[in-house]
Amino acid sequence: MFYLELVNSSKVSYTVLSQLGNSITSGSLVASASQATLDLSNLPSGVYFIKLSSGDNVVAVSYTHLRAHETKANLVCRLLLE
Repeated sequence: MFYLELVNSSKVSYTVLSQLGNSITSGSLVASASQATLDLSNLPSGVYFIKLSSGDNVVAVSYTHLRAHETKANLVCRLLLE
């Protein structure tokens, strides 16, 4: 899971990109109580980039997704913000 805390907006557009810049998925999130969640548990292990935009604000973060034993029960995710 990728968690977002929103300050001034309730709608955020996102694009998940591979290391090579290929678009994996995209969409919009609507926050409830200034928080939104993006479920990335179906992705294979690897490094991804998440581009978030809201109005004129755009930010990109790197995301390292690690799956222990490649099973849902043992899923491990680690978020790296740079």
